[in-house]
Amino acid sequence: MKVAWSCPVPHGAKSGGPFSVLNQIHSGLEEQYKDNLTIISGEGMPYEAAKTLAGGSLFDELASFELPLDCDLFVGVGYDSLLQIRELKDKGRIRLHEDTRLGLRIPKVVTVHMSTHHENAYRVLKDEYLKWGIKEEPLPPLLRWRGHKEHELVDGIIVASQQQKETYEAGNPRLKDKIHVVPWGVDGSIFSPHDGTPVDGLRLLYAGGNAPRKGVGYLLTAWNNAKLKGMLTLLGTNIRASIWRTQILGWVKDEDVPGIYKMHSVYVLPSLEVGSACTVYEAMSTGLPCIITRECGIDFFKDNVHGLIVPARDTKALQDAIQYFSDNPDEIVRMGKNARETVSGYTWARFRENLIKELEAI
Repeated sequence: MKVAWSCPVPHGAKSGGPFSVLNQIHSGLEEQYKDNLTIISGEGMPYEAAKTLAGGSLFDELASFELPLDCDLFVGVGYDSLLQIRELKDKGRIRLHEDTRLGLRIPKVVTVHMSTHHENAYRVLKDEYLKWGIKEEPLPPLLRWRGHKEHELVDGIIVASQQQKETYEAGNPRLKDKIHVVPWGVDGSIFSPHDGTPVDGLRLLYAGGNAPRKGVGYLLTAWNNAKLKGMLTLLGTNIRASIWRTQILGWVKDEDVPGIYKMHSVYVLPSLEVGSACTVYEAMSTGLPCIITRECGIDFFKDNVHGLIVPARDTKALQDAIQYFSDNPDEIVRMGKNARETVSGYTWARFRENLIKELEAI
């Protein structure tokens, strides 16, 4: 089988979070298809390239000229593949019409999605932008239009959680039979528990940037109201505010991230909208209990076993969860061990294996 893999981010150019997923997809396809794999990447192109050229991203426009039209399977990144998909589908129909004796067929097309369905994301973010006074469009109409068009043409959609899958089914019930759930993974040798003395006291870690969809505003409110001993660390943010006992690390090198996890005792991510949070996998693998929402998209995460699940946008529940770990340090140890043990079964090797199975079943 001839396969084409299209990704705006060159393999290995970035790591961590969603880039880890893209790198693992690349590796899995290389392992399986080797000489029958064509790779189309945004080499030399800024990841945030212009999003308006020809009704889509600059990458999608340029990549549509590089497609191997004889491929049997195309795997692309959701919302960055519309023009490529159209090119493959249209040329496939032309070839079939011209000479059916060759046994040619229209390629199967699959897209991998990091976030929830665009209509769910738009609804959630629109409310948040109003709440926090952000005066811009949460998701441009063009992006949502591209999403609808892509979904009409694809044969399969890869998502990472049941929660994420449900948003796609709600956004378009006709997608139900196209959606395949393949949970992400984590490298347990990189994200491993500390070897020395456990972290003393309550040290909370958040790694989600400034994005309103990650719920950082609710976390800051809850922590400021709690006024507890300890420390809250914000990783990957440039927030400038006077918040109780908070340190802001901003962006750090990828290789420094595992060590930062080890310096903390509890991970907090009160997301409002995300496909499946890679950082929760990483925190669990480091042996940290987590305070998360169902919207974090971690299907195997159990309340009061691996940490605590709180409702999205519920500042009081978030504050109570933080208070619980402050009052019960033994629970940090118990749930942290459970988290590490459970997530150890979610390796990147398992992800690659399951991905190939789903792709070949489509």
